[in-house]
Amino acid sequence: MPPQLTETAYSEIERGGDTWLLTQRSQDGSNIGVFNSALLWKVHEYLRSSSLFHIVRYNMGRCLATLGYVDQAKSIIEEAIEFTPDGEVFASPYESLAKLEEAERKS
Repeated sequence: MPPQLTETAYSEIERGGDTWLLTQRSQDGSNIGVFNSALLWKVHEYLRSSSLFHIVRYNMGRCLATLGYVDQAKSIIEEAIEFTPDGEVFASPYESLAKLEEAERKS
């Protein structure tokens, strides 16, 4: 499901007429393609508007933690927190991060 959600975000932005690559002139005078970073925020906000994306990221983090990939798990769980829509209560990521950090301190 998340790839479909992400693809939808990209499609919505492209439909608005924005492009992902911009052309800039380099110091040596040649044209180079650079990423349009302003669009990244649009994708970020689109994904934050859904209750699906942050739950999927949280579950991925839990799976990584179970497999022993603690650093990666913490990073993904932090993303779940970042992508939780404003006003939505989702305590599980905070609880999981606290448990992972406590386990690290004890080891």
